[in-house]
Amino acid sequence: MPGELLRAATWHTARTGPRGQLVSPVSGTARPTADVLAEFRPHLAPGLRATGDTARIAELWAEFERTGNGADRRRRWYAEGGRQGLTERLIASTVRPDR
Repeated sequence: MPGELLRAATWHTARTGPRGQLVSPVSGTARPTADVLAEFRPHLAPGLRATGDTARIAELWAEFERTGNGADRRRRWYAEGGRQGLTERLIASTVRPDR
């Protein structure tokens, strides 16, 4: 896959989140994210098993599907609380009180 296409696909995916479309490196076409990720699972499974990460990755992916990516969360926080609410949630999600 040409570098320009890969960069554009990465940007697009970051913008649209898990419910959007992802460009498949196999076909070079945009398809639902879940379908494209399913292409990778057989390739990733042995490495995840070998490192004991299968359950953790499944947990993280379920959370990602439930809450979306960073852009999804920021849009949701803005819709829920306006600029002030967004600012408060961003601070709460990045600053730890013990530091």
